[in-house]
Amino acid sequence: MLNSTAPRNKTEHEEQIKLVHIIKNHLSFQYPQLKIFYSVPNGVKLYRAIANTMILEGLTAGVPDLFLPYPSQGFHGLYIEMKSTDGKLSKHQKEFRDDVVAVGYYHCVPRSAVEALRYIVSYCCIPMSVYDHWSEYLKLSSKELRGMSEKGLVTEISTP
Repeated sequence: MLNSTAPRNKTEHEEQIKLVHIIKNHLSFQYPQLKIFYSVPNGVKLYRAIANTMILEGLTAGVPDLFLPYPSQGFHGLYIEMKSTDGKLSKHQKEFRDDVVAVGYYHCVPRSAVEALRYIVSYCCIPMSVYDHWSEYLKLSSKELRGMSEKGLVTEISTP
């Protein structure tokens, strides 16, 4: 839906912002495999000319919101499609999921930043104490979380 006039679900957007903030600003320093975690610009509202150009360049409907190109536990990488509690996968998203799972990628559909972090920690074999620590911060709004980070109020966790 490259030219959709419907805005992306605010809750889904907010949850993804919080997750990416924790990973990029905190966890990626301790866990280098998370430095290559990135988002995919699908689902954004684009002018038709820009959308057409991006499609010609390879933008593909159904590609999940987030990707970690890090092999772990027998998988080639981790695709994450963030959804709200009542969100459903589109036809293109289901097809993409089936295709990547068939060739050895892990694909998940978390309903919150906390759930997404659990998938990432588990996938990367990161100690669950890291999940326990950071999941508390993910319960804040993205604005509160960014504000606490900027003021140095977000405490890091050290693991053996």
